[in-house]
Amino acid sequence: MRYFIVVIFLVLFSCGGGGGSSSSAQAQSAAAPTSNTSSSSSSSSSSSSTISSTNYKVILQSVKLNSDDVIAQLSQGNTTSSNFNNFYKNFLGPFKDLVNIFLPALVAQNSLNPVDLSAWNRISKKLENGTITDIQTIYKIAKTDESGQIIYKSEQGFDCIVDPKTGVFTSLINTSTNQTVESYSIDEQTNQPLPAYSDEARSCDIVEVSIECDTSELPIHILESRVSDEKNKDLIAKIEYVSSFNIDASSGSDSAICIPVKSTGLILVQNEKVYDISDACIRDFHLFKAGLGTIDELTRWWSMDYFVPANSAFNTSNKPIISRTCDPNPNGNINNQAAVLNTMEINEYGNLLIKPLTTEMSIHGGSGKIAFDGTYLFTISNDRQASTIYKHKVGESGFTIVTPEVVDYNDENTFSSVGSHLGVFFQGKAFEPYKGYYDRFVFFKDELYLFGGPGGWAHKYNKATDEITLLLDAWPRIILVDGSYPGRDLSHCPDGASNETELSKDGMTDCMEMPRAYLRNDLGEQSGNILGVWNENIIFDDIGSWSPSSLLHSGHIICLPRLPNCASSSEPNSVLYFDYRDNFMYAINSDRDKYIRYDMNLRTSSVIDLDDYGYLADWYEVTKDNVYVTVLNAQNSNREYVDVNFNDKTVTFLGTISEADRTVVEILPLN
Repeated sequence: MRYFIVVIFLVLFSCGGGGGSSSSAQAQSAAAPTSNTSSSSSSSSSSSSTISSTNYKVILQSVKLNSDDVIAQLSQGNTTSSNFNNFYKNFLGPFKDLVNIFLPALVAQNSLNPVDLSAWNRISKKLENGTITDIQTIYKIAKTDESGQIIYKSEQGFDCIVDPKTGVFTSLINTSTNQTVESYSIDEQTNQPLPAYSDEARSCDIVEVSIECDTSELPIHILESRVSDEKNKDLIAKIEYVSSFNIDASSGSDSAICIPVKSTGLILVQNEKVYDISDACIRDFHLFKAGLGTIDELTRWWSMDYFVPANSAFNTSNKPIISRTCDPNPNGNINNQAAVLNTMEINEYGNLLIKPLTTEMSIHGGSGKIAFDGTYLFTISNDRQASTIYKHKVGESGFTIVTPEVVDYNDENTFSSVGSHLGVFFQGKAFEPYKGYYDRFVFFKDELYLFGGPGGWAHKYNKATDEITLLLDAWPRIILVDGSYPGRDLSHCPDGASNETELSKDGMTDCMEMPRAYLRNDLGEQSGNILGVWNENIIFDDIGSWSPSSLLHSGHIICLPRLPNCASSSEPNSVLYFDYRDNFMYAINSDRDKYIRYDMNLRTSSVIDLDDYGYLADWYEVTKDNVYVTVLNAQNSNREYVDVNFNDKTVTFLGTISEADRTVVEILPLN
């Protein structure tokens, strides 16, 4: 007896549509079961028959990708110069053994008609174990009925009927008698079928057919991506893929060529399985385009981000949060649609369920504005002057409005004569109570932290009682009656900014202890958006990292090797790029000549100035150990690469990277 797992797949329409879509805001995504075989070619089944293009659909079932992968984008176009031999020796640092970038124009591994990829301008390949390799895909060709619906059969030949809203089998039909043999529904609370599936229902499978085209090695093009689960390395991607074929038989039937028809869609990749999330209500604006400084067309707020990865600093559950924006705003304004937060989860039968968390709360997205632990959903309002937190318990109706109490910093004995530390000023308004400035959530060591107030002070937030307490009681010291110093004594530290190497050499890294997360310098107060957490460090956008446990701060890493701040605002140290990968933080200045990597574990850095090497950067692609800077050749406009290597602190000119008629035009880390 065969068994199956019901999974959502990406349906690729012969008409060129971008996967299954819906115009209504459904609580669950449409799902369809896939085959339980592992065949990568439609020709693999002995029972398959060749049919016309009017009664089949091309299905992308799986893609071998995760968020740790690094992608090379290969583009069509001849180059006028090439340093490809040098590329083999030097390109990409750890990938110095790169080989086999060549992509044949015609792909065919058997007697089927080959697929002509020459018109596909840009495709994606994977940088894996030092080699550029194909992204492994599994396509299947599914038989459809006259209405275009995919046909499923059980082991005994019964028709398996699928609910298009839930994507689960609802009944088995005996076609010879046109009678229902079995019927099922899905319990919305348990996500289990009622009754439990029989062995016959578990044998339901897609009906595969053969077409004349070889689908065994079809590429994809990754347009955008982001992590959907930071622990399990799952990802969401916007991709171009093959949706159908046109047959070119102009040279005769014996030499026919299959021309791929491309479509674009949104997919979730979990354990290499593909789940379609090409939903009209799921806007890729909220998936990939946060932080652009443009008004959110649906909420009228700036740079909103409504996607929260699972197992992250803002979502400790195993369920990613995604927004759907089809419903009108609760105030009835049809021109201002409200984002409804939903969880995504895959049940034991392989159904991807998209279920609303709440439709009642005031939801405004953004970095650190949404926090979820699987039980409670918290959001911070953007449209109230006073700090306002909306709290919702999953499974219950309604929500709680939390207005935090004032936290008093005015006790003279709490922070004794701090003055300046390493040139950072901690007196005056920094200690004034401020009710309206709690604006960032983050989970740290199973606790929910709330940041706010002038200077970005950290507070602990009790999820059960809504009590907010100070994280730090005193700094740097209080002299007790017995003359002891329970706080930190930093009297051995320099009065002003210092050199990072000097502090490390002298064993004075404790001098980077700071009582608050944000730093102030001649560059002004930075934004302080929380990007994530690595071990003991909370990472703040455009700034650096800070540990609530040790109080150690990285300082503004754009200023390195000077700590904690830059010398003056006249220096070209405004941040153009800031991000982190595992234990490393990265910063690039607006002039694109200063490249910095900071190790949060070792508290050391690599700082490289391209001006020292005579290169003028056009753009850059950042991977874990390298930055691949592109420079334009003024004579021929070729894109040429310069390798900035953080490990050995070297800069190497690579030149134009090309092979045959394809050229590497972009390095794309998926994480």
